[in-house]
Amino acid sequence: MSDPNDPYAPPSADHPQDQGTQPLPYAYSTGTPAEPPHRSTDTPVSPPPAPYAPPAPYAPPAPYAAGTSPAQPYPSGTSAAAGPLVPGPQPYPYPYALPYAPRRTNGLAVTSMILGILWLYWVGSLLALVFGYVALAQIRRAPVESPQDGRGMAIAGIVLGWVGVATLALFVVGLAALSGSGY
Repeated sequence: MSDPNDPYAPPSADHPQDQGTQPLPYAYSTGTPAEPPHRSTDTPVSPPPAPYAPPAPYAPPAPYAAGTSPAQPYPSGTSAAAGPLVPGPQPYPYPYALPYAPRRTNGLAVTSMILGILWLYWVGSLLALVFGYVALAQIRRAPVESPQDGRGMAIAGIVLGWVGVATLALFVVGLAALSGSGY
């Protein structure tokens, strides 16, 4: 036999209001642990909501005939079975003209970047600088009808060329310091 004052005991089935209903889950308690959760005796328990019905699958809208609007999908005197009165636009015949000019990469920009990476005992660094600056000038002067890519590669070759030249300068200064100190 359980104690009727026990706050954790399940509700008794003798109570007339509890017959035919399920106890509510008490996920959040508003009282202290010694105080049991309160049930309202004034309001009846509502039945659970109806199960969720999935939405109907998507169906694309019906096409409209040429020269009509959604308010009037087909011209007067025609039906959906008659179809559009005017055929739609035809695709371009193959081959078709490109709407833009094809771009090509500047060869000196590629050469500048490769020489800047390879270094070749500082000769590559000097050539990377020369080819990089010439490539930037060619890219800048390229006509609109035949534009050129490769600006980023030319800049990369120039940066790597200057890194190589700076390394050469540090090497020369280091040799001069070592030869001047008597070693």
